[in-house]
Amino acid sequence: MVKSYGGSDDYTVTHVLNHMDDIVWAINDLNTKGDLSAMVPIPNTQAAANIVMQDHVGQLEVFLYTYDGRDPQGNLYSEGEMGPNWEPDVVGYMANGGDSSTYVAAINLGKAYIAANS
Repeated sequence: MVKSYGGSDDYTVTHVLNHMDDIVWAINDLNTKGDLSAMVPIPNTQAAANIVMQDHVGQLEVFLYTYDGRDPQGNLYSEGEMGPNWEPDVVGYMANGGDSSTYVAAINLGKAYIAANS
């Protein structure tokens, strides 16, 4: 069981990790199928595939590197108006033994894909 680092019963680190896993799948699908991936809008162009890839890489980076359960002033969301389910502490989870290697590899793969297809 994943220890809760913020979040609520409805939106926890586990929920975010599941979403991150979906993003890893999407990055791998785009890397394999390119502009023929079902995620690329019509017209299926390389430029459109690169935009979709960048969106996925960017979202994965946000979750992995900035989701720390705190607002811009450093206050815990659980103590403010937004409530504890606003942003689970993924950064804290990773710092306390969570394995980020799959996510970092996907980020690097996505960036390499964009570099090779720009």
